[in-house]
Amino acid sequence: PAQAHVSMVIRAGEPTIALRIPSHPMTLELLKQSGLGLAAPSANKYTQLSPTTAMHVQAGLGKDISVLDGGACQVGIESTIVSVEGDDWRLLRHGMIAEDAIAHVAGRPALKSTDHLPKAPGQHLLHYSPRTRLLLFKDRASLNREFETLSLAKLQCAALLIGEGEIPRCHVITLENDPALVAEQLYSALHTLDDFSVDRLLVELPPDTPAWAAVQDRLSRASYKTVL
Repeated sequence: PAQAHVSMVIRAGEPTIALRIPSHPMTLELLKQSGLGLAAPSANKYTQLSPTTAMHVQAGLGKDISVLDGGACQVGIESTIVSVEGDDWRLLRHGMIAEDAIAHVAGRPALKSTDHLPKAPGQHLLHYSPRTRLLLFKDRASLNREFETLSLAKLQCAALLIGEGEIPRCHVITLENDPALVAEQLYSALHTLDDFSVDRLLVELPPDTPAWAAVQDRLSRASYKTVL
């Protein structure tokens, strides 16, 4: 819960405020030199793909925006967000700090009730989305079948694949079958594929396991849960 002196502008009219301490040395130095806490929005337009490089920021917001360039993001996807209520906690946004790791430190599992959840970034059904329509596929075979169907309809495609398997005859980026590596490279890969200006982006989903929960969450919102 936010104290009364915390501006309503900073907390978007909500009764709570989220706090975090980054680990990036340049950001830590910025905080040290300013002697202040910083409040800032994400460096991308509403619902659009998150940036992971300074180039992504300038492409999305324009070159008139000054960018403090600390290199490419190491984690890639956005942070885990939790709500703390006394000794209890709830998971508001999946990130690469997994739910079971937080439960281990907290000494108790997350509350599962969704009643009166605080609003948090990334909870909209459509979020982290490229300009190109994105389709998700549970397996490589269904992705390749859809590619053939779209090709017959004269629609151009690009594909994001995870791990080994048959590759469609289009622009393809293949990521290693590792949750941390995919999380780090996901947005950069989607930015690259989006820049091809094709008709459809075809994306292979990772396994539906806790290790992949954060990546699954981002992809489902990028496509508004269009799974084939």
